[in-house]
Order: sequence, then structure tokens, then C-alpha cells
Amino acid sequence: MSANLMSAKKLFLLLACSTLLLGSCSWEKEIGPEYYTYPLVGDELSTPEGRVPSTEKVTVQANVRNRYGDFYVQVKYDVVWTDDNGNEQTKQQSSSIRYYDATDATIFYTATLPRQNPGCTVYWSIVATNEYGLTTATTPRSYTVYQP
Repeated sequence: MSANLMSAKKLFLLLACSTLLLGSCSWEKEIGPEYYTYPLVGDELSTPEGRVPSTEKVTVQANVRNRYGDFYVQVKYDVVWTDDNGNEQTKQQSSSIRYYDATDATIFYTATLPRQNPGCTVYWSIVATNEYGLTTATTPRSYTVYQP
């Protein structure tokens, strides 16, 4: 048998075996619960509530948890007021981001919102996002600010 024919047979055998081996491999990435389990946020409240004097900061708190993957939490809030021309204005803001490791335990999250001018209303929500981009936001709550 010639060397070329022997090399061709070896190449054919190699290609046939590699096809069988590749066919038994799974190329699909296995998706675990971290890709569809959202962070949990609950028991949110603020102090003081309702009507707040312009001299006070507001503390916002909630219980948060994320079992699968690291996550971060922050408060997003809108400050809404009416300007001198009678037009409603809105300024979107957020608190500093706090990072946490994945945990089965509940973490007590707290943030302080700055003092606001009298006559405005603040709409706030606590937002938790995991490292896979899944986000949970609480139902927006609000308080009004008055001149004491």
C-alpha cells in the first residue's frame, strides 16, 4: 500500500471518529436559577412618612436578599415641584449604590435621602439588581415636604 493511501485511510478514520465524539458533546449552555431568579425586596418603609418638614432627611429601608449571585441596592427617587411659572418640574436622583454578596439571609438595607425644599413631593422606590441584570423595584411611595 502506498504511503498516500495509508495517510488517506488514517485521515478518514480520524474524521469519522471525531464526528462521533463531537456528536456526543452538548454545546448548549446549561441555565441555572441565577438566570431567572430575581432579587427579593420587601417590608420597605420610610421615616418620617407622609408629610416631612424641609429640615429633616428621610430614612428609607427594606429587607433584601439574592440567593444567586452578587447584587446591588439603591433608592431611585424623583423630586417633583411646581416652578414660579406654574410648570411642574422633575429631578431624577438616586442614592449611593451598595454592593452585597449572594446570600440566603435577609439583609436590612437602609439609605438616607437628603432634605428637600418645601412644596415638593418625593416619589421613591428601592431597586435591587443582581449580577445577571435581573432587577426588582418596590412599588413607588411618596412624601410631601412642608415648611415647618
